[in-house]
Amino acid sequence: MSQRQVAFARALPILIGTILCGAVIVVLALRTVRSVTESEAVVRAFAPLAAVCDGQAAQAAAAYDGEADAPATVAFRRLGDEWRLEPGAAPEGWQALSMEEAQLVLCLEPQPLVATVCAPDDSGALPTRVYGELLTVRLFAAQRGEQVAEGTLQSVPARDCGPEEVEAAPAVSMEVVRGWLREEIGN
Repeated sequence: MSQRQVAFARALPILIGTILCGAVIVVLALRTVRSVTESEAVVRAFAPLAAVCDGQAAQAAAAYDGEADAPATVAFRRLGDEWRLEPGAAPEGWQALSMEEAQLVLCLEPQPLVATVCAPDDSGALPTRVYGELLTVRLFAAQRGEQVAEGTLQSVPARDCGPEEVEAAPAVSMEVVRGWLREEIGN
């Protein structure tokens, strides 16, 4: 066997491995692109329901009569001036699969929980710190645009004064939101 054949035989596994890794990367990239495209289609499909959070009716939505054990629900979170779809806010089995199936729209409006620091800083001032999240939750009958329930949830208890350092202010968990929704609907 010549030196050239020996070199080729040694390089062949590396070449095959490189080609296989490249193929795996291409397949994963294509799956990611398809997933993002599907996600964008879902967001577009439910986008008209965001107006329900501003009190507008969605005539194409399903009627809500208060009798369903697991009413089809879509949730939105206010981010700046717009409402964004909030997957995972509705309990398992309550998620609407289409705009036409949606009976309820859950609207989440977060605000920072702010407290004055308990101890003054070097200048004697009492600075404020964000230490948690206050979440206003409103539930609407989608087809009528009528508010069914409203509440306020907090990620941490209210304080008169807060700690000097806060690593990261916690948000209200989706489990707490789902619990509130179950209570309001009676399940």
